[in-house]
Amino acid sequence: MKKILNQQDMRDINLASVFRLIRHAGPLTRRQIEATLDLSWGAVSGATAALLRAGYIKEVKAEITAAAGRTPIALAVNPDDHFLLGLDVNRSGLSGVVVNLKGDVLHRLDREAAATTKAEWIGEIESIVQELQNG
Repeated sequence: MKKILNQQDMRDINLASVFRLIRHAGPLTRRQIEATLDLSWGAVSGATAALLRAGYIKEVKAEITAAAGRTPIALAVNPDDHFLLGLDVNRSGLSGVVVNLKGDVLHRLDREAAATTKAEWIGEIESIVQELQNG
């Protein structure tokens, strides 16, 4: 079955593409993003504005200098405001990790599983999540 993309779908795709590019190749100027992703200026401007408002990226001084005109502003991932928490739960144990948006591991926990019932498993999961949040 063919899925039809609407404007919101395209905005979401552009937003993800811009963030992924900045995360892997940043800091980049808006013009560099436009050229690399072959997106319109409006698409890049809209996506970067949304990412800035949400705090996922930040403006930094560009390393390149323009011959004339304004100094370009580069965009980089903001690693200080948003974090990801991941869990691996299996019979042998629990592992948890907290990473920033750059992918740097900030905290990691590994522990053997002692749970035998559903309620005990939930308690252990809650415990490791709490420990990871407290860092």
